[in-house]
Amino acid sequence: MSGLAPLLAGRERPDVWTWGSNMRVDVVREVVEAAGWDLVVLDGAFFGDRTGFLAAAGEAFAFPEHYGANFDAFADLLDDIARPTLLLFDAWGAYAREDEKWFGVTLRILRERARRDDLPVFAALLRGPGPDVPGLAAID
Repeated sequence: MSGLAPLLAGRERPDVWTWGSNMRVDVVREVVEAAGWDLVVLDGAFFGDRTGFLAAAGEAFAFPEHYGANFDAFADLLDDIARPTLLLFDAWGAYAREDEKWFGVTLRILRERARRDDLPVFAALLRGPGPDVPGLAAID
């Protein structure tokens, strides 16, 4: 949890990282919510392409029914998040390997949202094994 604590306390700038922790999701949720953040869990074990990602993201974030399940809508709805939010993207590696192009788009959107200073804090942790992605650092 050492890498998570500085992020939740505002001592680490929000971004997208890989995270090697094997902490149970319920424990992550407890820690995140105690810090005043919301936790969104996205399990990549159940999809491997952009269509699956967009559908699963819509469910995980509880996007409204009018969510268009496309990347423009995904980005727009991320901007509508009203509270500090941490995305825990478990088993992300399958999507990154199976649909490299669209994973790259996903990563760009997540990074852009995480780096917005004019919106509530947002960060994403990609947990589990995955391919090497240039510029994607690990948080300990």
